[in-house]
Amino acid sequence: MARERGGAGDDLSARRAALRVLLSSGAGELLFDTAFDRELLRRPLSRKDRALALQIASGTLKLRRRLDYLIDQFIESRHKPLPVPIQQILRMGTFQLTELTRVPRFAAVNTSVDLAKQWGHAGTAGLVNAILRKVSGHEGDWKWPARTSDPVQYLGTVFSYPNWLIRHWIHEHGEEHTEHLCQVGNRPAGLTVRLTHATEWSKHHLNQLGRHTGTVVEGRWFSEYRFLPESPSVGNLKGIASGELTVQNEAAAIAPCLLDLQPGDIVVDVGAAPGGKSTHLARLTGETGRVIALDSNARRMRRLLDNISRIGFSQVIPVRADGRALPVKGIRKVLIDAPCTGLGLIHRHPDLRWEKSMKDVERLSQIQFELINSALDSLEPGGQVVYSTCTTTPQENQGVIARILQERADVTSVDPRPLLPKGVPATAHWVLIEPDPPQMDGAFACCLMKTAWT
Repeated sequence: MARERGGAGDDLSARRAALRVLLSSGAGELLFDTAFDRELLRRPLSRKDRALALQIASGTLKLRRRLDYLIDQFIESRHKPLPVPIQQILRMGTFQLTELTRVPRFAAVNTSVDLAKQWGHAGTAGLVNAILRKVSGHEGDWKWPARTSDPVQYLGTVFSYPNWLIRHWIHEHGEEHTEHLCQVGNRPAGLTVRLTHATEWSKHHLNQLGRHTGTVVEGRWFSEYRFLPESPSVGNLKGIASGELTVQNEAAAIAPCLLDLQPGDIVVDVGAAPGGKSTHLARLTGETGRVIALDSNARRMRRLLDNISRIGFSQVIPVRADGRALPVKGIRKVLIDAPCTGLGLIHRHPDLRWEKSMKDVERLSQIQFELINSALDSLEPGGQVVYSTCTTTPQENQGVIARILQERADVTSVDPRPLLPKGVPATAHWVLIEPDPPQMDGAFACCLMKTAWT
């Protein structure tokens, strides 16, 4: 990776941080969220600069295909391929010029040139200056690929998604709804927190939140959730460190709700790390209950242990194991938080759309099928498995459930609607929440009951 040279004024702090994050995540060294958190830990920013850095870095990564298309209209082939830092600086500058109306155009250009001097030389700085001035001076509509002849190319370029995902969405939902999904996935994501030990918010907790964020919105369906549209830094929320709060989107509350847990129940949580659902299950089962939290990944297990310790639920028992071979038998309650493509979070993770492929959908749907089968084999008759994902692909959701019901005569689906708060979108067989950012992530959940010994 190229290194910056020299220093610059404080007006560059946010953009320099955004560039470092893009270079780290773009090189495949780190996931975007990890790269951003690490950058802020090493070089803290003011609240204002942090917000700008996040907006530029995440927006540039999300819209990189669109931005590259615009840049290509002004760059000569002799300048290609560009050094990676210069390419990212051009993307950042173009993002600011075309997407951020509150950033002065001269600031977007000048700061980009300053960054190009630090990460390049006078020649590359001049190139950045010339291209961004052309982008800034462009008038009228941009010339996009023809929609009528190639809707996949058009939607993928305009909204910045890989072609495979556009094809998949058009096949499943049609072109009109695909455009809606593209727009939704490009919205910013807010932050939602949940009370860990209580269900009702005290004035103390609400006042704590109010000191670090301007607006606090009640949960859509569950009283223990609060949505923070301004997405403040998690590290600034005192309730997080003390274990009184945890970061969790409200859509994640659906799966635990479907198990209809009572105090004293024993439940197995498969794919438990980082522990959001495990700690939710622990509150529902109470001090006399037990949550056996399984995960097969050592790194993720460390995060699970950290969260259990922070929140303080001794009834959560972490076990490193593969959910496809459960180490327990004769149980009555299992929650599967299945590995999935995560497309219900595509607005939240700007690198996700570029990291997944149709092969992942096929590979993961087989793993999901095996996880459900293993859980069902471990149940006693009358026991229940709740299968949940944070994706929206039918192959990973309804398709997996349909395959289970087709291949197993000892299983039936359970109507989730009597267990859900009013307004949750559900059928007689499952719950499917479409992403609705900034407040709501996408999620799927289905409850299956075993009817006989196998």
